[in-house]
Amino acid sequence: MKLNRLVVLTFGSLVLVSNPASADGTAPSDPLAERHFPPDFILHHGEAIGLSDEKRQEILSRVEKAKARFQELEQALVKERDTMVALLDREKPDETALLKQLDRMSDREKEIKREKFGLIL
Repeated sequence: MKLNRLVVLTFGSLVLVSNPASADGTAPSDPLAERHFPPDFILHHGEAIGLSDEKRQEILSRVEKAKARFQELEQALVKERDTMVALLDREKPDETALLKQLDRMSDREKEIKREKFGLIL
């Protein structure tokens, strides 16, 4: 049980460290976000930027395909998370198994990020 708490605290600390804030408590600027726009933003401002009907349909089509893919990936991530929870709930969690499972969860998260980035491109 102590190992479970240690793993949860360590994982929580990693999450906090990976999302740094500046000294005034605001999030730092995101140089990637400054260089691209998500599809919904483009569609919302389509008239102002002269978005053709053809391009609008292309974007909508890609968004629909991406939604289906995101659902698949989200389900895979939930499955990996549930497996992690089951491993953590064991009386004596296996560190090697937990680290491998963490890698699998990270792989699913990475796939989701790649899909999102690909859609934005």
